[in-house]
Amino acid sequence: MFKKASLALVVLLLLGTLTCSAQPVIPVGLVDSTPTDAVLVNYDAWYAANAKPNDPKIASNTIFTSPRVVVMLRDGGIGTLAKSHFHSTTDEVVVVMGGKGEIMINGVWTPVKAGDVHVNPRGNVHATRVTGTEDLKFISLFTPVLPASGDANFLEEGKPAVIPLGLVDSTPANSILVNYDEWYAANAKPDEPKIAGKTIFTSPRAIVMVRDAGKGTVIKNHFHSTTDEIVIVMGGSGEVLINEVWMPVKAGDVHVNPRGNIHATRVTGTEDLKFISIFTPVLPAGGDNNYLE
Repeated sequence: MFKKASLALVVLLLLGTLTCSAQPVIPVGLVDSTPTDAVLVNYDAWYAANAKPNDPKIASNTIFTSPRVVVMLRDGGIGTLAKSHFHSTTDEVVVVMGGKGEIMINGVWTPVKAGDVHVNPRGNVHATRVTGTEDLKFISLFTPVLPASGDANFLEEGKPAVIPLGLVDSTPANSILVNYDEWYAANAKPDEPKIAGKTIFTSPRAIVMVRDAGKGTVIKNHFHSTTDEIVIVMGGSGEVLINEVWMPVKAGDVHVNPRGNIHATRVTGTEDLKFISIFTPVLPAGGDNNYLE
């Protein structure tokens, strides 16, 4: 009887060991964000409930913050003017979700539209104005997180900009404007079960990619150990594993996956998944996907 009990105990211990070994091992201290879990918010739903298109100012809602990035849903009401300024600590990524407006990019006022991705590296002067009959719908990411007092260094009227040396350290060094739909029309491969993508910006603080997951794509369960990942869905359909639940995603969805949180992606329907990925800070040379066994 004693031998049988001992054997049963050994079997249970072995099973427990196997079960434990199958569990993900997330290093302690990785999760340091607010919220700590992954986020899924739809821009259009937020806009319908919160935007003030007739106010000449920017309405904003911070949906995620960590030492590496802050993510905001924003709306520039008709008449909004954000005067010329530069950032001294952060890169700013703006993804236009709809409406109309103009952004000063490399000294030129440039109209922007839905699908535009504007990256303004620290040390580059920029401004925003909404002069037409529509407000400007957009998402802003600042990486790393903004200091408590903000990071907008406004220029004095009539005086040249004085940019401290050493701020500009990105590729490219100047501000950029890329339209997602134009990239997709020329480069996407919707019938291939893998991710097609192009890196449009990189700095020590962020990497920005325009991407497409073809039908049948599966990205297995993994977590990041150094970076937060922000995914902005531009169109198509797919599913993302968010906080252990497979969630369908659609155009306008903003998914933030903090480092240390497990996620995955699959495209099981008849459409590919169109999206933008921002990793903060820049990915290490060997990547930052820690796949689970």
